[in-house]
Amino acid sequence: MAAVSSQALKLCVIVEADSIRKIKLDTLPESVDDLKSILKDKLKLDADFSLQYEDPDFDGELISLVDIDELPQKATLKLFMAEVETVLFQLQTQSCCQMCPLQSDLVDGCQVFFPCPLLLMR
Repeated sequence: MAAVSSQALKLCVIVEADSIRKIKLDTLPESVDDLKSILKDKLKLDADFSLQYEDPDFDGELISLVDIDELPQKATLKLFMAEVETVLFQLQTQSCCQMCPLQSDLVDGCQVFFPCPLLLMR
């Protein structure tokens, strides 16, 4: 079901489970990237995201939006924010038992894992 570029779009945008916004656009953007830029501006988002839409041809199942012409005139979009990965650093030294006495009883060989969150954009 292709959208017509001369018609306005009505979008129900699911940002998070507790944040759902109605967005009206006068015309269909030229590309998915243009739509993402518009949504970033209107929703005040900094992070990158991908888009899926509820496809009426498949009983409302979520489908990745890769071609702007697939977007119906009235659509529900779901944003998927870029993933945050956690990188674990492993310390394997004799002194770790002295530095972290609470952890030393939990793991054989005094291996202690310290989580260090880093933002890695895909």
